[in-house]
Amino acid sequence: MASMGDMARNDERRSALADAGIRVLAQEGARGLTHRAVDAAAGTPRGTASNYFPTRDDLISALVDRIGE
Repeated sequence: MASMGDMARNDERRSALADAGIRVLAQEGARGLTHRAVDAAAGTPRGTASNYFPTRDDLISALVDRIGE
């Protein structure tokens, strides 16, 4: 079971990935918004964004949620 510290880190990583996704969207447009581009912008290993947001719809939803924050 994940500890509270792990959950906080996961939330931080999720937010950082969403922020990176917003930057990618602003710079590259919707066509450039890929899991790979988000990983590159966030400086995370390839596949990280896919672990947090398995589908493109999940990724887009995360960006919308983050903008709403």
